[in-house]
Amino acid sequence: MFNTNKLDFNLLKEWATTPSLNLDTQDEELLLADETYLDIILQVLDTVAATNYKQAILMEALCIIIYDNTVDNNANTNLKNRVIEELNGRLDKLKLADEWIGDYIKKVVYPQLRHFGEFSK
Repeated sequence: MFNTNKLDFNLLKEWATTPSLNLDTQDEELLLADETYLDIILQVLDTVAATNYKQAILMEALCIIIYDNTVDNNANTNLKNRVIEELNGRLDKLKLADEWIGDYIKKVVYPQLRHFGEFSK
């Protein structure tokens, strides 16, 4: 398990490409669903050949950021809109991660995506 206080691109890359490594024993997507890690997540998604499962965790973390900033009264609208745009540019990866993303998250997040109609077919 990694010390997430020092999570950077190289550590996340190592985690993303090594199936046996964990950031946490469970709920890694919740740990990563933080603005602090947004740029690192995007960099890993765009440049690293992550395992399918780890890529799904990263995509779910992005969805959780949108979810949290949609249902929370103290929402960060700028962060939510940025992540929506980032997901809109990675719908192919989101489709691959779809089965790992909770239905309650999908109900809130997917309708906010630009190509939701195409995505939900």
